[in-house]
This record gives sequence, C-alpha cells and structure tokens, in this order.
Amino acid sequence: MVPYIQPTPPINTHNRTYVQLLKPQTDIQRANNEYTTYDRFKVSSIPHIHFGYLQGGINVWVAFPRMTHKQQDSPYFATQIPLLVQDHWFDFILQPAIKKIYGRGSKEYVNHSSQEYKARAAGKTETCLVDRIKLQELQDQIHNIIREDEDEDLHIFGSFFFIMDIRGIKLTNKDRDHLGNDPFEVLADVIIALDFDYMSKPENGECVIDLGISASPEADEPMVGLWNLTQVDASFAKAATNTPCLFNVGTLADYGAVSAEYPIDHASVIQMRYHMAYNLIFEIVRGNIQFPENSDTYAANGTFHAHINQIINLYQDAKQSSYGVRDELRSSIQTVKALLPIAKEKMSAYVNAKTVIWIPSRIYFEFWIRHIQELKFLQSRVAKQRPSNACNFTLLNMHPIKCIVTNPHEDSFTRFVLQDLNFQPSSQHFGIFFIPTLHRQTLAVYQMAQDDDPVIQHVTSTHGKRKQCQKDPSEDPRRTEEYPLGTHPAWHEITDILDTNPTLIINTPSNLQFSQSPNGQIHHIVIQLLCKWTHNYTCTINPILITEPENYPQPETWQDILNFWTINQIQDTFHAPAFQPHKSNWKGLPKGSKQLSFGERFKSFFPLLETEFSPSSVWHILKAIGYLKDYHTFLSTKPEQDILSLQNGLQAAFDLLECLPDKAAGINTQPWKYDPDKGGPSFIVNAKAYKIRGVGPPKKNTNTPHNLNLNFNDAIKHIKGNNQQAQKQAKHSAKHRNKRKLPQKIQKSQGGSANQTQEIQLEHLEEEGIQEQEEQEGEEGGENHSEEESDHFNNESEDSEDV
Repeated sequence: MVPYIQPTPPINTHNRTYVQLLKPQTDIQRANNEYTTYDRFKVSSIPHIHFGYLQGGINVWVAFPRMTHKQQDSPYFATQIPLLVQDHWFDFILQPAIKKIYGRGSKEYVNHSSQEYKARAAGKTETCLVDRIKLQELQDQIHNIIREDEDEDLHIFGSFFFIMDIRGIKLTNKDRDHLGNDPFEVLADVIIALDFDYMSKPENGECVIDLGISASPEADEPMVGLWNLTQVDASFAKAATNTPCLFNVGTLADYGAVSAEYPIDHASVIQMRYHMAYNLIFEIVRGNIQFPENSDTYAANGTFHAHINQIINLYQDAKQSSYGVRDELRSSIQTVKALLPIAKEKMSAYVNAKTVIWIPSRIYFEFWIRHIQELKFLQSRVAKQRPSNACNFTLLNMHPIKCIVTNPHEDSFTRFVLQDLNFQPSSQHFGIFFIPTLHRQTLAVYQMAQDDDPVIQHVTSTHGKRKQCQKDPSEDPRRTEEYPLGTHPAWHEITDILDTNPTLIINTPSNLQFSQSPNGQIHHIVIQLLCKWTHNYTCTINPILITEPENYPQPETWQDILNFWTINQIQDTFHAPAFQPHKSNWKGLPKGSKQLSFGERFKSFFPLLETEFSPSSVWHILKAIGYLKDYHTFLSTKPEQDILSLQNGLQAAFDLLECLPDKAAGINTQPWKYDPDKGGPSFIVNAKAYKIRGVGPPKKNTNTPHNLNLNFNDAIKHIKGNNQQAQKQAKHSAKHRNKRKLPQKIQKSQGGSANQTQEIQLEHLEEEGIQEQEEQEGEEGGENHSEEESDHFNNESEDSEDV
C-alpha cells in the first residue's frame, strides 16, 4: 500500500465507465420522508486519489462519491481533491487505521502524520505492505473511524469505494497457447493477485474488461493495415452504437480508425460500453511524442526542428516493421466470457470481408514523412517572412502535424482558425487538409484573420506587456536619398511625413508586373476588371472633390492602373487628399492589431457573389451596371479553377498598388472616407512602398507640443515634466557635476515663491525657442526680472486661449 499524495487525479479523462450514485435528500424530501433518486456519473467525475498497488503493478484508487460536485460557475466537475483535504484523509483516517491493525511491535514503523510520511519518503514514495487479511481489517477500521467521528467532519469521506485499474497487459496472454486456450486461465497464472471468479459476480462489484483481437498481415514485405471506414461505419451502425468518432492517427481518405460509445439504455442491456477499431501504427507514437511549444514553432528554432525530426525518425524506423489492425470492445466480464468462444471466428470473417486495406510500410511511412517535412518547411518560411497572420498560421501548421500522430485537443485560438478555414469537414472528406487559397509568395490565406494581441501573446508566450524588441543591427539613423528618414524611423515620423510631404518617403518603381496565371485569358480579364474598377470607383466620389472633369481616369493597360493609384496622380486628380500610414509588413510596428495587406484588401472592393447590398447603397448600383456585374457574372459562370486563378490575380495586382482608398472592411460601408482636417478623400499608402528597412522605437522628447494652444494649467504640467527630465539628464553630465550654483535669495513671501516657479518655467520655454526676448533683457534685477517674465508668459497664454 502506498498512500501518497498526488497533484492530479489518476483518472483525468473519461474512460467510458459509469457509477450510479444515490443523490442526497433535499430538505423537502427529508421533511416529507420521501425517497431520492439515483443519477449516473462518469467515474472520472468522482473525486478520487491513489490508495495503493496490488502485486503485478495493479493500481488501486479510492473514490469519494460524497464529494462529487461541479466547480463554481463552471459546467465541469471538480475532480481534484485539495491537498488540505488529502492531508485530512491521511492524518485522521488512514494513519490511525493503519496503527490499529498492527500490533505493539510494528507501530514504530508506521507514520503518525502526512508531514512525517513526506519526510520519510524524501520526495519519493514509502511502501507499507499489507496482506489480504490486513487489507480487510484496514477497510473495517476506516469505516469505523468515519462512522464514529463527531468533530473532524469526516463524513465527506463516507461511502468510499475502490477502483482497480490494470493497463498494458496485452502481452501477458499473447503467445501463451501452451498454458491453455482460455485467456482467463492464462491471466490467472500470470497475475496471481486477481480472483476472476470472485470478480465475475455482480454482487461483488462491476468488472469492465477490454476484449481485443488483432489482425496481422502475411506478406513478404512489411505492410500497414487500415480499416475501411465505409465498412466499419456500417458495422458500428448495425451494432447500434452512437455516431463514430474519427481517429486522426494515420488516417487517409476513407481509410483509418474510428471509435464509438454505446447508448446508455442499450449498453445496460448488452453490457457493452465502448467499441474501437484502430490501427496498430498507433503503438509507434504512443507516449513517445513531445510536441514543440507554440513559441518554438513560431520561431522555427532548433527545439522545433528537434521535436519534428523525432517524429520523422520514428517513422523512418517503422518502415522495417508490419502493423496490423485491432478491434477492441470494452464490456463487462460476463459479456467477455460469452464472446470468447466465437470471437476469433467472427474476427476472421470480418477481416476477410474487405474491411482492411494493406499498404507497404515503405510507401505508407514515406508518404507521412514527406508530409511532415513539407509542413516543417512551410513553418520555416512563415518564421522567416513573418506575414501578417504568422501566429495564426503557426497554430494552423502545428495542428496537421499533431493530427498525424494523435487526436489533439485544440485551444480556442486554434479552434477559431480551423473554423474559418472549414478544417474539420474538409479533412474528414479528403483525409488530408488542403489550403487552396494559400498564396505561394506572400503566404497569405484569404479566410485567415490577422494576428491580434491575444493570439500574439498566446503563440509567443508573452503575457501582459510585450517584450521590448531588440535594436535592429542594420539600423542607420543617417538620412540619405535612399532612406530620407533613416532606415528605421519612428512610426510618428512616418505618419507626419505622409501628412506633409508623402512623396519623400515613397518609392514608386516602374514596370511592376503581377504574377500571371498559366491561362493568359484570365490575366487579360484581371486587367479589364481593374481598369473598369478604377473608373467606376472614382465616379462614386463627390464631383466637387475632382480637380477637373477630364481627370476621371480612363485606364486601358496595367501600367495606366499603376500610374493612377500613385501619390502624384492622386494629388493631381483630387482636392486636398490625405494619406494615411499602412500598419503592416514591417517589424517594430506599434502595439495593436495590424492592418490587412493590400493583397488581402481586394475583397473589400470585389465582394463575393452571395454578398447582399442595401438597395440605397452605391454598391447596389455597381453590382447592377458596374464592374461588380462583370465580376459576379464570372463567378457564377466559370469553373472553380478559373475563379481561383482570377482571385489570385486580383490579389497579386492589389499588392503592387501604391495607394488605395481608406475604405472600411464592412460590406455596406461607404466607399470613401474624408479627412476631418483637410476635408478631402483619405487614402492609405502601401507599406511595401516605404523607403525604410523597419520601424524604430519612438524618439525621445516626442511629447513636446508643436504649438502653444494650451491653457495655463496644461502648460505648467508640461513644462514641469520637461524640466524634471532635463535636470535628470544633466545630473549625469560632467559639466553639471563640476558646475557650482550661486546661492539664491530665499523668497519669504508667497508671491515671490510663485514668481520663482514661473522663472524656472520661462527658462525652459527659452530653451525650446518659444521666447527669445528674455535673452536680450538678461542682466536686470532678479525679482523684477521674474515679474516681467511672468507678465509675458501670461500674455502668451491668454493669446493662445483666444486662438
């Protein structure tokens, strides 16, 4: 017996076994002397802890049904017993019971408390051996202690029962024909601690056993067997099971493994709980796999490659062996004994009815190795290019890898990505998940959302405030013709220059060509649609914002389209246009969600066929007589391959445009936004066109105001802040340390103190170039000088407020 304390319950997943528990009486039932009812609970839902071992490595757990309850504000049961309660069980019940069953010469070897036990065990476990007689006496003593308790509230441990669990005993009755044909006789010889005759009687408890039969190939080369899911599903349906669940391990199209539970009412009659038809390739990865953390996968570092290579190496070694199939039934011991005489005959007929496909191990495992390698290569590209959806892409990449070797429990972030891409129906239909909308160059996926702060923190393991990025070694602050703001300007510098002189930071290359479709006609249709879109979309703006009527665009070629959507042409075409920065593509962007790339924005201008528009919107007109009519006609009449090629061409073309209207992503949103300061249309400038290498951190002293449109109190706060910062910096300079201040006259009056404060503030204003007059008046008396400065400052403040 090993009564040690564990941090987690031994049965932490549903093992398809149940217990009927008698619910306690309510106050009304107790008052009316009414009976209560039984409820069915999963064994995994009942709080339980480890109790001991039987000879042969058989686990024995003790369950406490009176503790069964759900967590507060949660639909899940609280199965983990708190350590304080476990100590209570150990100190007040188990240890006193052990001391009572041993005589005078044995009590010295018994612990008196959980603390003494932990000290003796020294971080391990300490075994206390008991025989069958002592074990029965121990149970009686435990019952007596709980029943006779008056002060320690030990009744919560009442009605306890034991759970015996044996796993991994398949090999104990394989190749044992010389011991007999009855597996129970073989088990009785191998595991002598079990009395199967006693366990077969229902009044002694319920015994649930897995009856499994394997089918192995007979071939000259190693083979792998997979169940034919069509045949197996029909078999499960005839057995009246619930809807089968797919095992992901080694699943191909219509071939793989499934499992299903029997309905409650049906299971109680036939005494069968659970049915599995799985492939023995599961034994390769069973308990051998450790997947990389999300942060390692995101970075595609050495840890990521080591974990993935471990799976590849396991499959490389497995090519030399054969792996059959196994049909397994979890049922009562009485049902298993009834099935044993006919089980082999039934299994032989079942396998010969074309329910299994056999594939050479070399071909099968080489296929999955190549599949894993390609996913690893794709993740390496994601880590290198870091697209705007890199974190979501990381979660998507790891899910297929996990599905090859296990049934993963995806988190909420992964679940959202899979739902957006319709993962589950697609993978069940084809056996392998395909991403037809993945762009080979940009790694953009149309249906996949952009990374936001929560998913970034989840994937990169940065909780709360993000880690500050290290300085880019290629950063060069010098301003050159190639990099007018330096290689890594701050984000506010980019915003300011786009507002004042946008052409300075923009690189406008010529002769850009988007990737052509193998179908030349599709490429021509893309250009025609873009030409018509450029003209139609410009016509939707208020005419008073067009500089000249003849400036409405009439593009005919791809180069005409590129030229129109440049900053220079937009400034010539529209009155007072405003240019906004594009928060995408570069490293070092300010915190917050990134914006869609220009390639991903094409869907805002070319919505899907099933999109419904408001009858009063401009989009309704464009769909009736404009470019959307041509686009939707193509979508409704052409095959899927041509539609995909057209959309790929549109995305690639949009990705090369220098500017786009700053339109919201909604379906029925207005086609134009107007800048509140300039009054003209607002455009967003493609981040890929900036003359930079990245975005640098905010520059120091960026909080200095550019004007004095402040009230007095705000100005005082701002000046005080900058003075404190300047004084702090001055303390670290040698000049400041060697400079000796002259003693100042102490002002006794309250007014003098105020003047002195304003004098300090005015000195700072002089440093900022706001006041220059004081330098010319420098040598006048200190007190009068302060009063003049104060008057001048107040006049400036009043003028500012009037403005």
